[in-house]
Amino acid sequence: MDVQDRTSRLPVELLEQVFLWTYALHNPDYGMAGMPACAFLSHVSRRWREVAVRCQALWSEAVRPSIAATELCLTRCPTHPVKLAVDARFTQLDGDSERYRQAVRLAFGAAKRAEVITVRLNADGVLLGFAEALTFEKHLSELKDLLYDINPCPSREIVIEYESDSGDTFSVDEIIEHTSRKLSIIRLTGCQATYLKAFSSTNIRELRLCNSILWNSVDDMVTLFRALPLLEVLDYSYDHDRHASMAYPKEYSEPLPEVRMDHLKRLDLRSFWREDVTIYTILSRSPQMNASIASRATHESLMSTTTLTFGEYLMTCILRFSHGMIMLMQASRIHQREPVFQDEVLLSISFHDDNFGIDVQSRLSARPYNQDTQSVPVDAQSFSFSASLPSDMKAKGDPNHQFDALVRGVTGAPHRPHLLDFNGNLAGIDRDILIKLSQCTVILVLGQLCDVKALVAALPALPPPSFDQLVSIEVTADISEPQSTLRELADALQGAYLVADDPLLWERLTLYWHPRPEEVFVLNSVTQTIERAKAPPPGLGLACNPIF
Repeated sequence: MDVQDRTSRLPVELLEQVFLWTYALHNPDYGMAGMPACAFLSHVSRRWREVAVRCQALWSEAVRPSIAATELCLTRCPTHPVKLAVDARFTQLDGDSERYRQAVRLAFGAAKRAEVITVRLNADGVLLGFAEALTFEKHLSELKDLLYDINPCPSREIVIEYESDSGDTFSVDEIIEHTSRKLSIIRLTGCQATYLKAFSSTNIRELRLCNSILWNSVDDMVTLFRALPLLEVLDYSYDHDRHASMAYPKEYSEPLPEVRMDHLKRLDLRSFWREDVTIYTILSRSPQMNASIASRATHESLMSTTTLTFGEYLMTCILRFSHGMIMLMQASRIHQREPVFQDEVLLSISFHDDNFGIDVQSRLSARPYNQDTQSVPVDAQSFSFSASLPSDMKAKGDPNHQFDALVRGVTGAPHRPHLLDFNGNLAGIDRDILIKLSQCTVILVLGQLCDVKALVAALPALPPPSFDQLVSIEVTADISEPQSTLRELADALQGAYLVADDPLLWERLTLYWHPRPEEVFVLNSVTQTIERAKAPPPGLGLACNPIF
């Protein structure tokens, strides 16, 4: 019995379910191909064709490049919810684009059944003459009219991406205002909204904003977030130059308004403008929330692929970063208010996309909940601090001064480092800075052999109680003579701590060699030999293996 005979015995309902599973495995093509991705299922056999033609979901991506293909999809999907996707072809000026616009107009006849609306327009680099520019604006205006006329808009997901070199934005006021209670996902790029009450919904679960302006003041921001009480995912990024500053209260030093979002599970902020950092200061943390922050403003993203040539321009960015980071760490509402029974990573801060710079990870640990008290005591004094700089940085300018400017952003904050990760730059640390960092360090990671040698050289000059909180040192460098290298480090540690009157050093401190993820060794302090670690702690290799 061949495969076709076997599939012919499948019940129609089961075969249709197989088709739906196949459809779910394909990403939307946004109308780029002549027919939807799963149209091939109707070409296998007569029986498959009969089932595929009746399976409306296979034809729900209604917008196709031609009128004929669009009409066919609408005919085969007469009652099922449809997906409407429009791209930059709608605003282009060639002949093929006119046929595409006709197909879009036809598909929007089924807009009252639109489950997902996706608009992707790119006006970057468009240099047009006066007449062409008028035609472009005419097509753009027509598209907006098509979107604004969907009233009510039944979509559960709206995605609008508008890219423009000139800084133009796409207004979404009328679209959001006409949406129904089904709307649960909003993803906006290059958009602007002024009527914030239109966002008021208990159904919206996900809000992703990129280079979009939905508020001009702290009050506007508070209004928006309070309108989304059940929001679960908030993703915000801004990498354009700011054209106007946010209007702050006159007394910015006073506590900002608080918005409690108990259902927020994930908060991603990829911008370090002061206006955007404010998002953290007004949100009251929920017990289930993970948050991350990565600096992605224009002045920083330009440097993400460089070797960090320091200058006045970069130093301005560093000061902006340090100020913003301290704002975050001093914001009282980044601490949990609800009981937590195990350590949980809540805040991650990264300065550069290429990991050259500062990476801070906050780990909050709470004691068990006490029923006799109304508040939950939370211990939030541990921070992770990772310092990774290019290996050629020492040849440029004054590396100590430049790196210290980064480090002081952490040492000046009320919270202290929990993990120190050096990757070839320990020798460049100013002694006073190293003393500050070492006083509350619990885990020390040395990424290169030069870091090990630098620590051996620095230990005799560090006054007690430097590293008195240290419980483990992890050497991640793939060194040729690990046993002799670790012995040298152990001798330096032993000598330093005997002077500091700490004879019980090895009862609390473990020295690991972790050259690869699957290989973890430990130095036996008695025999002075390296042994494979039988049960390495789960946090080992934290700096090499990101938590998120």
